[in-house]
Formats: sequence, C-alpha cells, structure tokens
Amino acid sequence: MGNNFSTNKLSYDGVWASVSTWHDINSIQEQEWDKLNEKIFEGLNDEDMLKITAIMGLKKASGKNREYWIINTDIIRILDVFWHSKSRQYSWEGVSNPDGNYGWRKIKGQAFHMKRLAIHVAALEDFKAMKKGDSDGTVFKKISSEQLQIRKNPDNE
Repeated sequence: MGNNFSTNKLSYDGVWASVSTWHDINSIQEQEWDKLNEKIFEGLNDEDMLKITAIMGLKKASGKNREYWIINTDIIRILDVFWHSKSRQYSWEGVSNPDGNYGWRKIKGQAFHMKRLAIHVAALEDFKAMKKGDSDGTVFKKISSEQLQIRKNPDNE
C-alpha cells in the first residue's frame, strides 16, 4: 500500500467515515493512525463500540495519486474487528487481493494501525438513534447483515 494514503475523513462517495484520524500532519505513516476519530463515536460506550464493529469495512486508497479512498470488497475485505477499551483502539484481520491474480492473502492491523478501518455513516447514525429509541435500527441491521456476508473468507467460498 505504501505510505501515500488519503487523510480524507470520508470515502470518495461519502458513504463511509474513517474510524481513525492521523495526528501528525507532516507524516501519515502507520503509527500516526492510532487515534480514534472520537467525534463520530460520541455517546458510545464499550458495549456499543463492540456492536458497531458489524458495520465496519477496510479502505482502499484510490485515484492517480491515491488522493482519496473507497471501499472495494473485490480487493480488500475485513474478516474481524476487535475493540480494545483501555486504549480506545480497534485492531482487525482481513484479506487482500490487490492484483486479482495471486489469490487472497491474510492481513492484520494492530491497534496502532487503524488507517484502513472505515465505518458506514448512515448505519452508525441509525445505531445512535436506535440507542436513544428514535429508530428501529433498520439501516444498522441491513448494513450489518450485508457486512456479515462480505466478511466470509473468499478462499472458503
């Protein structure tokens, strides 16, 4: 993937938000992606932070100069996400097939390496509304179900 990676908070289509933020504007190396994008998670407790892993995906840098990011499950898929409450960070496991020719390979992101993690914005907002009793969770449940289907290891399909 290299070091050049978009620092945009939203995906190119605006459907997904970055789970983490970089905190050193002079560098976007992996270790600077260890801080949670706290603004989008306001009002959520540890139990909530676990539940919303169901609506997360992995980013793929895109554009001629990798100036934006997208979600492309034909290239990269999340398999599992883990919440670490003490450090307020996520780690993850996934698979990647960047060229489409060599098969899927396992990849992992430790808690200090959250730059690839994204969350579905509408599903997150619906989850928050559901928590307050203002929604029946239709969007959250729909996206969770879709993500569950995507999270299957393609080598096992």
